Amino acid sequence: MGIKVGLLFDYSSKIGWGHRRRMEALAGYMVKYGITHTFYPNFFCRFIEIGEIGREVLREDIYILDLSAELYVRHFLSKILFLIEYLKQNGKKVVLFDGLFKSDCIHKNVCTNSDLVIIPYFLATPEEFFFFNGGSNLLGEEFFVYNPFVLTLKSKMIQKDDFILVSLGGSREKVSIDLIDTLISSELLSRLKLKIVGKPSFVLDLRYNSDNVEFLPVQDHKSFLLLLKRAKLLITSTGLTKYEALALNTPVIVLDLKKRFKDYYKKLETILPMRYCNNLKDLPVLIEDLLSLQLTYEIPL
Repeated sequence: MGIKVGLLFDYSSKIGWGHRRRMEALAGYMVKYGITHTFYPNFFCRFIEIGEIGREVLREDIYILDLSAELYVRHFLSKILFLIEYLKQNGKKVVLFDGLFKSDCIHKNVCTNSDLVIIPYFLATPEEFFFFNGGSNLLGEEFFVYNPFVLTLKSKMIQKDDFILVSLGGSREKVSIDLIDTLISSELLSRLKLKIVGKPSFVLDLRYNSDNVEFLPVQDHKSFLLLLKRAKLLITSTGLTKYEALALNTPVIVLDLKKRFKDYYKKLETILPMRYCNNLKDLPVLIEDLLSLQLTYEIPL
């Protein structure tokens, strides 16, 4: 019998869909190579809530945990460590997608007994993390898992359209309202359309009845990637979407109003067509700056 793999991840409108999409992309590659896989969506939130793992989790040979979630590292780290050890004691291999910062990365706080740790982000270097297994880990942006459709789109000549795409994942609606108000008060929307991914509330429907502001339903992943390819620029939060945008040669503004990751993103600004924004009043200037750039960086795929 072939290897069987279990994919454990969470997703929701609150935390975003990035981890689900990464696991779906990984599953696509598994199908290509004849590897059997099973999805366990929203596994961690159920595990934390009921405190039990469940017998079905022991059916596979390898478990891939996509756990780049600040909530679990900050409040439920001991339970996640128990889960990893439980799987190991039952003879399972554990692969862990970890975060990058102390607030969302297990291995910046403790070691685990995972067989492989993947930290697929810019500027990740081994000396920053606690590892037991002698460095058999994958660190750096070249290990980011892209949907195969990204490769297809990257090879196509698709003209950029005159719109800014906004995809804030789990960010609050209040941020969307303030962001739109900021751009409307500038001159940008006289020549660029604003497309916002996410179903608007009744308040947003009434507030913005304009040809230059369009709300889009949550897209299937291929449709969303095509939007990314066509957009002049993406405004997003600190999640995973920025990697896909950069791979498709779409410049990115990372919105981080809580100012948690300023030093990290300021470093990325020096090597990527990306700007960091922690104050909405700076947004119009940053957009103009990015749109004037000649894109020269190629994301490794």
